[in-house]
Amino acid sequence: MSDNLMEKVSAFGEKLKIGGTEVGQKISAGVSSMSFKMKEFFQGPNQTEKIVEKTTAETLDEPDWATNLELCDMINHDRINSVELIRGIKKRIMLKNPRVQYLALVLLETVVKNCEKLCSSA
Repeated sequence: MSDNLMEKVSAFGEKLKIGGTEVGQKISAGVSSMSFKMKEFFQGPNQTEKIVEKTTAETLDEPDWATNLELCDMINHDRINSVELIRGIKKRIMLKNPRVQYLALVLLETVVKNCEKLCSSA
């Protein structure tokens, strides 16, 4: 009976050790993700995000094609970072407003179809 109890205690100890390692890894990943989000929060929107907000504003009745295509031109001529643009579009898609989500998806489709340098720099 004593050996069986020791085996159970040892098995439980191994589970705790493995679980502790996994928890430590998840905490590390969460902290680094949170520090990025905190940095992003305190810095505020950059120029690219401001343009994305303008072209996906909830006050627009329809997509702003001129601004959408201008953004594609800016990416193609390396005036803005495509990674920042995609990050800004993602933020707008994650909002609860369906109008903003729709305009962000239209912008994303426009970028994917019209930007030559998107895949190479993202």
